Amino acid sequence: MGVRVGWILLVAACAHGAPPAPGPTCADAAAHVLGLVGEHRPRAGKIRDAFARRCVADGWGEAVRGCIVATVALSAPRHCKAMLTADKRGKLDHELAVIARTPASAWAPQVCSDYRALVGTLGGCAGIPRAARDALEQTYRTLVDAWAAGQFDTGQLETQCGEMTTALRRAMVATCGM
Repeated sequence: MGVRVGWILLVAACAHGAPPAPGPTCADAAAHVLGLVGEHRPRAGKIRDAFARRCVADGWGEAVRGCIVATVALSAPRHCKAMLTADKRGKLDHELAVIARTPASAWAPQVCSDYRALVGTLGGCAGIPRAARDALEQTYRTLVDAWAAGQFDTGQLETQCGEMTTALRRAMVATCGM
């Protein structure tokens, strides 16, 4: 029994002297923001990057990072930005505003940009009327807008753009000889 008490005292003494676990890092806070926004959302990666960049550059304290990580939903914010100085909050707000103003098509995957460029090359093909080119462009915009609104994820967008590109290339070869 004496040995047990000795072990308990030894473990208690070691645990008492252990330093506290470090708080969340800027990368942890930014990753949590990505999870809150939803990583499938068009601007989610850019928002995560803005949080990570501002956190590191502005030296956000452990309390701010911890507050962000403790936030459970965007609909239930903990008002962590209010913990930042006005200057630091302004820098983050500026980066987030730039992201919000940028059209969703700017965040679309490369295969979608390739499709849009392919539609642009149709101007040199007399076999495809202007109305058809306009309809293809409108289909692209509708697709990207639906993705930006969260109606489907980036993988689904990439698949759709890839299929549209393949179909358009076939039509161009058959109709335009391109």
